[in-house]
Amino acid sequence: MIQYHFNRDLQILEVTYEGEISADDIIKHSLYIANNKELPRTLNILTDSTKARHTFSLSIIKELLQYVEKSLQNYDYIKDAFIHSKPVETAYSHIFEKEKKHINYSHRIFSTRKAALNWLNN
Repeated sequence: MIQYHFNRDLQILEVTYEGEISADDIIKHSLYIANNKELPRTLNILTDSTKARHTFSLSIIKELLQYVEKSLQNYDYIKDAFIHSKPVETAYSHIFEKEKKHINYSHRIFSTRKAALNWLNN
């Protein structure tokens, strides 16, 4: 399950991944970002994935990146901080980070909310 909350005080979209996260969930998430006209066009995202377990395979990451690329078309810049606590999800996120090609998208991995917020606010 993926939940969203726009924190107006911090001007950050807070996203929570919980339970099993499939490739379809990631695609729906990318489409939500792409089609949301209410979010700032320069968008900071804090994604807490500490309670999630990815159920998709490593081989699908390049396909998932195509959906992320589509969501970037509607934004000037997206800065995405991921909080991970499990080795597999962290590894997938590292691979995702290395594969991304767009200059208007930054993706970083953190183990704490404080570190992620510090990066988003700088």
